[in-house]
Amino acid sequence: MAFSELPQHGGNLRRFQILLAILSLSLNILFSTQNFVENFSSAIPSHRCYIHLLDNTTPEINLTMNLKAETFLRISTPMDANKKQEQCHWFHQTQWQLLNPSDLAINNTELETEPCLDSWTYDQSIFTSTVVTQV
Repeated sequence: MAFSELPQHGGNLRRFQILLAILSLSLNILFSTQNFVENFSSAIPSHRCYIHLLDNTTPEINLTMNLKAETFLRISTPMDANKKQEQCHWFHQTQWQLLNPSDLAINNTELETEPCLDSWTYDQSIFTSTVVTQV
């Protein structure tokens, strides 16, 4: 018995077979969208360590109101090999000597760093909320 003879042996297209085909097609369309949702909800936005002195918005605690954020990031997070701010490390102690323009030749790799301890601050310009930022 060939495959083309099987539908005739079991009966030609009946109402149940048509309903089953429509149901499976509609379920495939619905569940396949879940794969596309994962692409956006699991995105990892650019981030950096949460720095208490910089990210704390309480005026009486924030002592760095007169420093720009970029300046404070330069003295609190090391640079990576591409001369960008590290995303998962920060200096063990704030490196105030990096504010002096004559000390720009200081090698950041020699300064003591540690992994982020508390949490991260995420760039929300592209994604306001993802699975990664909620965890």
